[in-house]
Amino acid sequence: MLEECHALQRRLSDSADKDKDLRLEKVDLQEALIKSEEERLEIAKALIDFQVEHNQSVAEAERTKFDLEKRVLELETQVRRGIPAGFAERSNLCLTFLFSRFSSAISPPLKKNRLSRRR
Repeated sequence: MLEECHALQRRLSDSADKDKDLRLEKVDLQEALIKSEEERLEIAKALIDFQVEHNQSVAEAERTKFDLEKRVLELETQVRRGIPAGFAERSNLCLTFLFSRFSSAISPPLKKNRLSRRR
């Protein structure tokens, strides 16, 4: 009977040791999970920051393109109203140059420049 009691105490002690090991492993896994989740959140925040920055850049490029196209239309209107011929030709050259420079930086190259079709 005493041997059975010692055997049961050893089994109980072994079970307590295994339980302690499992609890420590669980704590380690929870810490690793928390760290992983924090890293995931940092990456998600960086991605959102990048998307905001990208959207701001796109919006700025669209505003610039709109302003340039508006200016081109204003200058074309001035040319149609009969501004002196020499000035109109220089304006067309300047417009062609400016439009090609800025439109290629903002959007894919145009097949034909609008000003060149009118000649």
